[in-house]
Amino acid sequence: MFKRLCVLVLMLVFIPLTSFANEEFMGLAEVEKLLTRGPVLAYFKTVSEGTTLQTYPITLKGVWKEMGMPIVVFTSKSFVVAGMSGSPVYVKSTDGKEKLLGALSYKLGEFMVGDQWGGITLITAMFAEESKSLPQVLVLGEISTRDTYPESFQYQDMTFISIPLGTMSVPPSVSDEMRLDASTVRLLQKKNFIMSTAPVQSTTATLTLPAKPNTLKAGMPIYVDLIDWEVNGKLISLGAMGTVTYISPEGRVYAFGHPFLKARSVKYLFRTCSVIGSVISEYDSFKIAGEKSEVLGAIQYDGSFGIYGTLGQHVIGGLKSIHVVTQKDAGPKIVSKITLARTPITQVLLAMTFSILGGASGAPMDDETSATEMAAVVSLAGHEPIKFSQSSSCTRQSFGPFLFNKSSYTNAYQKFLSDVYLPLSTSQFNFDIQRLDLSFKFFSRAQQTLALASFRFPNKISYKTNPVLELLLVNDDNTARFVKRVVVPIEWSKVEEPIYTVDTKDTEKKGEKTVNGRIELYTVESFKPLLSDSERNQEEPKYFLNATDFLTFFKKSLARTNQRLFAKLYVQRRSGLLDAAILNSDSLIPSDSHETEGWQLIPGGLQERRIPLLDELFIPVIVELPPIPAGYIISGVKISTSFEIVK
Repeated sequence: MFKRLCVLVLMLVFIPLTSFANEEFMGLAEVEKLLTRGPVLAYFKTVSEGTTLQTYPITLKGVWKEMGMPIVVFTSKSFVVAGMSGSPVYVKSTDGKEKLLGALSYKLGEFMVGDQWGGITLITAMFAEESKSLPQVLVLGEISTRDTYPESFQYQDMTFISIPLGTMSVPPSVSDEMRLDASTVRLLQKKNFIMSTAPVQSTTATLTLPAKPNTLKAGMPIYVDLIDWEVNGKLISLGAMGTVTYISPEGRVYAFGHPFLKARSVKYLFRTCSVIGSVISEYDSFKIAGEKSEVLGAIQYDGSFGIYGTLGQHVIGGLKSIHVVTQKDAGPKIVSKITLARTPITQVLLAMTFSILGGASGAPMDDETSATEMAAVVSLAGHEPIKFSQSSSCTRQSFGPFLFNKSSYTNAYQKFLSDVYLPLSTSQFNFDIQRLDLSFKFFSRAQQTLALASFRFPNKISYKTNPVLELLLVNDDNTARFVKRVVVPIEWSKVEEPIYTVDTKDTEKKGEKTVNGRIELYTVESFKPLLSDSERNQEEPKYFLNATDFLTFFKKSLARTNQRLFAKLYVQRRSGLLDAAILNSDSLIPSDSHETEGWQLIPGGLQERRIPLLDELFIPVIVELPPIPAGYIISGVKISTSFEIVK
């Protein structure tokens, strides 16, 4: 029997779509005409327990019409709880025909004993919005405000709020780090999310549904997946639960009756589920989701008046795949596979996923001394993969009498999100991130930090002879040391030729005729602050020629981690070098350009990078030493010393 039902759900996409009922619908004018005669009896359908549709009577009381959007207000003897969003409401018209009025979408903002009040979004508004739901480009962290859907409204001195879609919100500890706008933060603070756990194998079967071809019906639960991840033989999912309002003969699904993330063009996979029961309390009232079916289709638009999608396996593919490997000390590796919905808050969802995965994988706690080594590979369509590695330690900050701790694991994944994922996902080049492969290794010990014990560099360098730099690093407890010898390449044709030899005494030299230089040693935290103007133009450009140019500089920036030590030489520039460069440079203005409103517009942009010629006395030479061995970081190095170039 169980296998037969599984086959029936799989057959859903192959059955004639004309098997869906051809319902009639009631618009605003008709319901207002009915209400002129007084309260109107109606009912809504939903599943309160198991998989059986139940009918609940309501009484239509009036229409709230401010902000340009009408909402039909009703009373009921039954409680309106989280998970009922989208429940279809039916009314008899004057000619006795039963018509679909709309979707349950609002409830009272406070607990009340006795008659329950609620609001209904008109199905005609949902139809109108769905018909205009053209794909739009998503912008990370931005929630669309181009609608008239009120988050709450007042009617007869009562406050109505949209019916929640879950029992949990995004923790402030996750959203605070994500550079989100105010409307997005408000949205994430709502209890619109559900987390569920089930054995992986159970998702290949379907729950006990009516043995009919049209398995999914109006009034049945719809569970929208934002994140699915498999770990330790379990499938953990984060999503939202509401109710199906209507299914068209073409297989289009209408649900919720109000926004989920208000993200416009999206891709959420959806299922149906059983309902264990409902919890009624003064604080939270909600349905409890039970066993979930396999994926039945995808939601493609998250609008002002509901969510809209399509039934069928043909719309399911194309979501991001994330593979994460975690390991604590020398323990076993835990492999997790994650599927992520396409939304404008993907970074927040990733942060929540990493946080939950950390708890399931034995990641260090905030107050625990620890170290985390992270490695990531980001696969982009049409480009070479981006690789990133970082060693992180736990941090502690005091604010007055308060102490704030953050684990090394939290620091590691937040570093990846802010420095890798965010720049790529918000770039003007619209990179298609197809897959993420990440590994986290946790160590139950303090981060091993190396200090610069000593270095050796000549104070006099023979002209046209590249100098040698020697370094000695030692760890915290002096149980290990690292040494490095590197030849520093200098472009001698640009360096002033000296007149003094190595044997010339300092007392015999004139200052303006001495060719001087300076060497600096520092770690990554000092790299950007110590860049000169010309270096900044070359290392941190303000524009990019194309996607490849962007990725070239991006990879270079990612390579500068706390496992690197940098050496920089400044050598005195040859006299007349800048004059010759300016004299031999081409004009910036092509001869065939035409003036437009005081400027000459040249279509097509730059084909090669142009670097401003600046009057700087010294030529910088940056030496990026190779990363130190895994398990160590270098911090706090900032040393400078001078040298002279001689014949």
